[in-house]
Amino acid sequence: MSGFIFPKRVLVYGKPVDMRKSFDGLFTLVANALEEDPMSGDLFLFLNRRRNTMKGLLWDRTGFLLIAKRLERGQFHLRNDAEKVVVERDLLQRLFDGIACGGETISRSKNLPDGPRSSGTADDSRGDSRSSASQSRVRMRE
Repeated sequence: MSGFIFPKRVLVYGKPVDMRKSFDGLFTLVANALEEDPMSGDLFLFLNRRRNTMKGLLWDRTGFLLIAKRLERGQFHLRNDAEKVVVERDLLQRLFDGIACGGETISRSKNLPDGPRSSGTADDSRGDSRSSASQSRVRMRE
């Protein structure tokens, strides 16, 4: 897939989103709730209430890409409870695999108390240095 456009930034919306939303609904969330430009080239990710389904919206110069992933077991994990979180591109695969990853808080939800900001480090919440594949297997068993 040589023509794939890689996003400039990856932003995750921290509140649950109705996964029936498509291009226009997610476009509206990006513009109004995240207060970002949907056509900026950033990848915007949204999670459902159970956190087992994720949708993404990405502008690629000629139109929008809509991506979706559903985990068969487990949940998507962010180490951050903010309303808007920036995740580094190299940690994106970990997020897709359901492994906890950090992110930089951009804005906090008004309903959530202030907590420590995540540094976006590469090790999981237990501080293990195991490979991503072995971490996935461990999380599935838990």
